[in-house]
Amino acid sequence: MLRITTPPTCLPVTVDEFKSWGYEFNTDQDDNIRREISTATDAAERMTRRALITREVELTAAGFAQARYLVGATPVQAIVSVQYLDPAGQAQTLDPAACRILPGEPEQLWPAVGQSWPATCRDPAAVTVTLRCGYGEASDVPDAFKTWIIRRVATSYEYRKNVETGTLNELPEDFVDGVLDDYVIRGVW
Repeated sequence: MLRITTPPTCLPVTVDEFKSWGYEFNTDQDDNIRREISTATDAAERMTRRALITREVELTAAGFAQARYLVGATPVQAIVSVQYLDPAGQAQTLDPAACRILPGEPEQLWPAVGQSWPATCRDPAAVTVTLRCGYGEASDVPDAFKTWIIRRVATSYEYRKNVETGTLNELPEDFVDGVLDDYVIRGVW
């Protein structure tokens, strides 16, 4: 299970960036636009299984093998801490230097070269790994994400209702959704 312990301090797209694309020039709708940007950011992260802006997350698993795949935490910036319950159920701390992150889609947590994982007790929360993850600040987020978020917000802003009176046209899911295809982490783990 992955949960955010220290949330991002900003969004990948600001209200002013959104407005620079020619949308909404007054400040009356800034709070609504900010909310839409936040919602679109969450959707992009869920869809791609990535973290955009730096945050800390806690990954809890039954063992080190179950904590291997860092889906939702990619890209990993650093291993902050590693705690586990030993076979007697006692809390232990593992030096983060005893671990390494293997690159890939998704990144993986492995023991450092020459190390092995310690034994744990049988518990669904035997291992807790805290990671700092995300691309960094807003300026570090790939442009594809920013474009996708802006277009999603623009569509939501333009069509504020699920159904437009007098039309039955479905909004196309072509270019906009395809922008993030290269960033989607796929696979079965």
